[in-house]
Amino acid sequence: MQEAPSRTFTWPFVATLAAVGGAAAVAGVLLGWWQAASYRESEIFGRELVEEQTIAGTAHWSGTVALAAGVVVIVAAVAGLFLAGGGRGGAAIAVMVAGVLIAAAALFGATQAASVAEAELAASDLVVEGSIGGGLFLSAAGGVVAVIAGFLGLRAEG
Repeated sequence: MQEAPSRTFTWPFVATLAAVGGAAAVAGVLLGWWQAASYRESEIFGRELVEEQTIAGTAHWSGTVALAAGVVVIVAAVAGLFLAGGGRGGAAIAVMVAGVLIAAAALFGATQAASVAEAELAASDLVVEGSIGGGLFLSAAGGVVAVIAGFLGLRAEG
């Protein structure tokens, strides 16, 4: 009877995957987590768009947390390339924990679109609406990739 071949991953592959996840998280925060628009309502013109703006994730603490965790993922991935044995396990755990933190921050950030838009475009006579931007999805995906890379890093070989 032959044993099924086990799938093993090398640490350089895991580090590359983690770095891609961390970079995606950082890029998502900087590209913009929210879209905000302000409108003026009048009887003559109806609803008139006054201002539309993309808001970076750093406008709220959840985006700042995701940005910092993304940097941690990148640093841990690079450090894992230079460490041996048990140090790589620690780097893999750091990548996994930071990935979970990124995903959680993005999930929380998704609930904050209206409040962030209000804070950025506050005006007394305008109606302000907020929505989720593409950067938030990119950051969340980067967090998931980092979690997967961390899990694979715990089982990776040399």
